[in-house]
Amino acid sequence: MFKEFYASVGDLRRDLKPYLTFNVVVLVFSSILFIPFISYIINRLFLSTDTGVTMNVDIFKVVLSWQSILIFIGLSFLGVLLLFLLLGTQLIYSEMIIKKEEITMAESFLTTLVAIPKLLRFEVLYLILFAFLAIPLVEYEANPVIGYFLETPPPLLDALDMVPWARVAYTITLIIVLYLLLRMIFVFHGILLERKSIRASLKQSFKLTKGRSIAIFMKLFLLNSVLLGLLFGIYYGVAQVPDLLNIPVNYLIRQYMVTLAGLGLLLYIMILIPINLLFLTRRYHKLKDTKGLAPSSTLSLVQWKWLMRREEIVLKTKLSKKLNFALFLIISAVIAFSIGLAVNQDFLYKGRIVAIAAHRGDEKVAPENSMAAIKSAVENGADLVEIDLQLTKDSVVVLHHDSSLIRTVGISESISNMHYDEIKDLDAGSFFDESFKEERIPTLEDVFILMKEYETGNLLLDVKTNGDEEDLAREIINVIKAYNMEERVLIQSFNYTFLKLIREKNQDIKLGQIMYAAFGRLGDLDVDFYTVKTNMVSKSFVARARRADKGIFVWVIDKEEELKNMMTYDIDAVITSDLAMTVEILRTEFTLVDEEKDDEENHTNMSRRE
Repeated sequence: MFKEFYASVGDLRRDLKPYLTFNVVVLVFSSILFIPFISYIINRLFLSTDTGVTMNVDIFKVVLSWQSILIFIGLSFLGVLLLFLLLGTQLIYSEMIIKKEEITMAESFLTTLVAIPKLLRFEVLYLILFAFLAIPLVEYEANPVIGYFLETPPPLLDALDMVPWARVAYTITLIIVLYLLLRMIFVFHGILLERKSIRASLKQSFKLTKGRSIAIFMKLFLLNSVLLGLLFGIYYGVAQVPDLLNIPVNYLIRQYMVTLAGLGLLLYIMILIPINLLFLTRRYHKLKDTKGLAPSSTLSLVQWKWLMRREEIVLKTKLSKKLNFALFLIISAVIAFSIGLAVNQDFLYKGRIVAIAAHRGDEKVAPENSMAAIKSAVENGADLVEIDLQLTKDSVVVLHHDSSLIRTVGISESISNMHYDEIKDLDAGSFFDESFKEERIPTLEDVFILMKEYETGNLLLDVKTNGDEEDLAREIINVIKAYNMEERVLIQSFNYTFLKLIREKNQDIKLGQIMYAAFGRLGDLDVDFYTVKTNMVSKSFVARARRADKGIFVWVIDKEEELKNMMTYDIDAVITSDLAMTVEILRTEFTLVDEEKDDEENHTNMSRRE
C-alpha cells in the first residue's frame, strides 16, 4: 500500500499543474453555466406558487409530482455527465502517467467526451444510483440546495424516534450504501479504460472487489486520513501563531478567515482527487492481474491540435518571481486562516447578545412542556421558554408536542380528539422520571399565571395546527389579551396560514416562520423572524434575512460544537435542548471575552485622550 501511495504522490508532484488547471477550468465552467442552470430550473419548479415561497412539507409534495421526477432524472443525468467528465478526464490522464506515456489533459478530456454515448443507454440509471448513493456520505455545505433534500424533515425524525429500531435501520442502510459504493468503485475504469458498457463495467467492478471491499475501504481511509491529518496538523500549528505572539485578530480578519477556509478546502480537494485516482488505478491493474483478467488494451486517444496547443501555451507559461511569490503568500494565508476558523474559539461571532430559548422548557431536568420545565428554564437563565401549543376538542389551548399522547402519557389518541376534562388529570411526568408523576398537561393560562411571578423571561409559542387554524388563533389571542402578555410572547409555526391569522388579529405580536427547507422570496413572508434548522444557516441565508429585516432563530441545538458553529453566524437566538450547556457557553465564555474587548477599547480610548 505505502509503495503505491508514494508512487501516486510522486506522479502528482510531476504533473500537478495540469491537474490543478483542469480542476480550475471545471470549477469556473460549473460556476458560470452548470450551477446557475440547475438553480434556474429548480427555482422555476418551486416558485410556481401564489406566494412565491415553497416551504417544508410542500417542497416534498412538489418533488413527488411526475413533472418534478422527470426534471430530477434529467438533472441527475447532467450531474452524472459532469462527474463523468471531471473524473474521467483525470482518470485517463492518470492511466497514461502510470504507464509513462505522453498525454495532454486536452486529449484526456476529448477521449472522455467521445465515451459519453455509452451513457445514453438505460444502464445510465446505475450511475445515477451511484451518484445518489455517494451524496449522503458527503457533506456538501457549499450548495445548501442539496442540503435541503438530504436533511430529513423534522416531523419524520420525530416519528422515527418513536420506533425503537429506526436508528438501527438507518445505520444498516448507511453500511449497505458504503458497501455498494465500494463494490462499484471501478465502474469508470471499465467504461473509460476498456470501453466496456456500463453493465459490463459493473460486473467487472463487482468481480474485482469480491472479498476485498474491506481492504479497499481501509486503504482509502488510511490514505486520506494521512493526507488530511498532515494538512490539519500544519494548519493547527500555523493557527496558534497569533496566540503565541499575542497578535490581536479583529472581527474583519475573522470574517475573511471564514472565506479563506473555503478556498483552502477547495484547493486541497483539487489535490485529493488525482491522488485517489492514481492510487485506485494502480489498485485496479493489480487486482486485474491477481484475478487473472486480461490487461487493459492501449487507449486510442482523441486529439484536437488547436486545443492541445492552447493547453501547451498555458502550462509552459513561466510566471515572474514576484507573481510566484504573491501566489505563495495567498496560498500560505489560506493555509494559516483555514484551520484557525475550526480550532480557535476566538473566531466566534461576537459583538451582540444571542437570546437563549429553552426547547420545551428545561427538558434535560424536567418533563418537556411541563410547569416544572418552564420554571426551571426561567430560573436557570433562559431568555425565552419555547413551548408547544395544541387545541383540545373543546377549544382549550394546552401544551403538547407530538401528534398523539403515546410517548408522554401512553395513550394513542391526539389532543384534538379529546376534551380538556379527559386529559387534565393524566400523568404527564412519569415518562421522564417517577419523581414527576404529579405533573399534568398544563394549559396556556396556567403558563401565563406562572410567568407573572417572574419579571424576566418571555415565551416562544410553537403552535401545532391540525386543520383548526381559525379556532386556535382566536383562542390564543384571547388568552394573551386576558393576561396582558402581548409584550412577553412570540409566536412561531410551520403553518404560514395560521401566522397570517394571528397577524390579522394582532399587529404587535412578533411572529416567526419555522422552516427546514425553503425556496423563493422569503422576504415577502409577513413575519418578524425565521426559525430554521441548522442545515439552512449559511452566509447567504443570513445576508438575505438581514436585507429583509428578519431575525434568525436556530433550532435545535444540543451539542457544544454545533452551538459554537452557529455562533460564527449573525443570528439572534438559539433554541436549545441543553439549557445548562448553552448558558455556560453564551453567558460565561462569550461574556468574559466581550468584557475583555470592552476593557481593551476603553484603555485605548483613554490612551488617545492622554
